[in-house]
Amino acid sequence: MSLEVPRVGMRVKVGALHRIAERRDMIGRVVGCYGGEEYVAVEVRFPDGQHRLFWPADLVEIAPSQPWWRRKEKPVQPDQTVFEMVEEVLTRQAKALVDRTGQPFERALEVVSNTEAGRQLRKLAAGEHRHEKARDWQASVLLERAEERLTHLVASYALPHHAAERHYWWLEVCLESLGDKDSRAEYLARLEELASLNG
Repeated sequence: MSLEVPRVGMRVKVGALHRIAERRDMIGRVVGCYGGEEYVAVEVRFPDGQHRLFWPADLVEIAPSQPWWRRKEKPVQPDQTVFEMVEEVLTRQAKALVDRTGQPFERALEVVSNTEAGRQLRKLAAGEHRHEKARDWQASVLLERAEERLTHLVASYALPHHAAERHYWWLEVCLESLGDKDSRAEYLARLEELASLNG
């Protein structure tokens, strides 16, 4: 369906029947409308910085995408492996980049993968945890971080400075007595919450 009423700021796609094949399916944003009621030219800016003029009949409006917090996408599934979780996250980020810029998906995936966060995710996907269930891996990371923070908290607040280098055998005994990872994670999360109240 062609564009009937162009508006500045509207996201548009060049129609599949445009006379210049290289411009077909390009996505851009309307930056100006020129002419009278009978003959209107629409200026479109593309992600690469180019500006082109089109007839409204050559363009199709793209519905505005919802912000990420309003989308009803499923979250990362806990039954996925770490590798599958990473692939899903990178794919979702690449799709969002495609929506914003209109570039091809393969290029967007490459751009997302080459960011610092993308490199860290790729390293995770290729690492020793790649075959673990995402839920178990996330719980173990949470547990490790909570244990580190708790040990630091105890060392810096609860004990005198000279005792800060001692091994806290009582902490290990306490954590072992809690049994499974979920119980320990919940206990450590509550301790962190209490620690954050102390400042």
